Amino acid sequence: MNKIYTVPFKCDFIDVLTKYILKLNKGRDLSQFAIVFPGKRPSLFLIKSLKEKIDAPFIPPFRYSIDEFMEFLFGLKRIEKIPGSEIDLIYLLYRAIKENVSDIRNSKVIDLIREFQSFKDFNFFCINCFLISKSLKTEFSLSIRRS
Repeated sequence: MNKIYTVPFKCDFIDVLTKYILKLNKGRDLSQFAIVFPGKRPSLFLIKSLKEKIDAPFIPPFRYSIDEFMEFLFGLKRIEKIPGSEIDLIYLLYRAIKENVSDIRNSKVIDLIREFQSFKDFNFFCINCFLISKSLKTEFSLSIRRS
């Protein structure tokens, strides 16, 4: 479909969309449609509107928020959640480096990785890096306030 439809501000967008979907598909299987909304909430109103207009059981269209659609499109859905604590993040970094060490071509980086024989050594190094970056951030923000 290479058509652009505009909906005036005074019209109910969900109602116009419902009528358009039902115009394109006379049956009750709407699973051939995929609709992307800015968030999750508008899809609830669309389902309610379709339910009122069809007044029978139906298979709803696929509904996505923009974030969900990007995950679907590009396969960005993570198998594991990213933890928030520093120690968990350091461990994930350590594991990723150890699992991919064969892909690293830079000899200086490889030498640095070899220095960390255990997670304990790597953790100590990363904690120091965090502390240094926090102090640099503080110094930077103080220097900006002074100028």
